[in-house]
Amino acid sequence: DNIATNFWISRYKVNGFISFLLDSYLIYECYPYFSDKSKEYNQNYEIYFNDLGILNYISWNFNIWDVNENFVYLEILKNIWNEIYFYKKNTWSEIDFVIETSDKKLIPIEVKSWNKDIIPKIFNSFYDDYKQKIDKFVVTTKDFYNSRKLNDKDVIFIPNFLIWKLK
Repeated sequence: DNIATNFWISRYKVNGFISFLLDSYLIYECYPYFSDKSKEYNQNYEIYFNDLGILNYISWNFNIWDVNENFVYLEILKNIWNEIYFYKKNTWSEIDFVIETSDKKLIPIEVKSWNKDIIPKIFNSFYDDYKQKIDKFVVTTKDFYNSRKLNDKDVIFIPNFLIWKLK
């Protein structure tokens, strides 16, 4: 809907373009993670580009995608795990990515472009809902390293460009 509105074209044409881009592996779909549909916002999917040059061009002209978040998505996809989700509550607060490891543990990842030692509030809510399944929390930063605790779980602050080291 956002793409159709921003580009002044029909949803039907947008769906055709998206289908073509998916088949060409120029974009990927990221689906929501949830276990209780009444608590989480059910959204179809989010789109991430495989080519950051194309994304940068589109973002510069239309400012509708976060290049930093897309970069982290691609690094996770290439270097860590194949299953990447996002998490969104009915309150519209969200976690950019949730990775499910091979042993079914969850790693929520919030992408930031700052260097602050702030644990996102949504992590508390995610912890309340999934505490037994969480391995650790991750906040990506511009170039800042740190670690803290959220209850009994580690919160790791790591630069965006080093996200691949989580493996």
